[in-house]
Amino acid sequence: MVPSTIGFIEQQAIGQINLVSHYFSHLQKMYDETGDEEYRKCRDRIMAFYQQAMLAGAPASENNSEAGSFVGFSGAPASENNILQGTPAKTVKRGRPRRNAENVGKAFIYKARTKAETNHRLQSLYLALIQLKWIADNTQQRDFVDLFSGDDCTVRVIWTDDVNTLAELFRQLVRRDFVTLPPGLSIWVMVNAHFWDKQGNHAFGNDRLRTTHTPIGKMDIIRMLVRMLDPYQDLMELAKELANQ
Repeated sequence: MVPSTIGFIEQQAIGQINLVSHYFSHLQKMYDETGDEEYRKCRDRIMAFYQQAMLAGAPASENNSEAGSFVGFSGAPASENNILQGTPAKTVKRGRPRRNAENVGKAFIYKARTKAETNHRLQSLYLALIQLKWIADNTQQRDFVDLFSGDDCTVRVIWTDDVNTLAELFRQLVRRDFVTLPPGLSIWVMVNAHFWDKQGNHAFGNDRLRTTHTPIGKMDIIRMLVRMLDPYQDLMELAKELANQ
């Protein structure tokens, strides 16, 4: 199952809204620190442009007068759910217990051109894997994003699909140099350290991962997922490709 075009477009739209929120937050911080009115004026110009764009493409309604109110001057979305930063939706706690903060070692490393873009692309990959049901649906987005931070991790991700699919996804990510490994660690040591099998309490094993074969019928999807982390891949163009499948 390929993630639906509507779902993909939705997640990109949410990501873009949160990207704007990130810029608002930065402008607020600079205004608070310096008192420079140019930061406030820049914020107002962006808000005016957003309102104009929204009103141009939407039918007249009483809600349109509030088009720009989803972001306050603080830069926080009205829902207080900053998906871009990896916070789970609403206030519902997702994911399994942390098992006393088990240290599972250094994470993979992924960096796009900016921190905001890095988080946005990882969010897109996370949502696609959830929709595909390749990772457990109670996986916290924060934990998934941390998997690519290069820092110490304390939570493993439960992989619910076939081991061949998991191995091929990371084989392609590392081969394309979109994801790098901490010094001295092999790809299979890393994958084994950061994922449980679908039972949620067993690692796959280095040897098993190393001897996997190409998953039949899933390579097109894997290539699409890999392209989500390509810094030069336009995610909306990827959505258009999905629409033509």
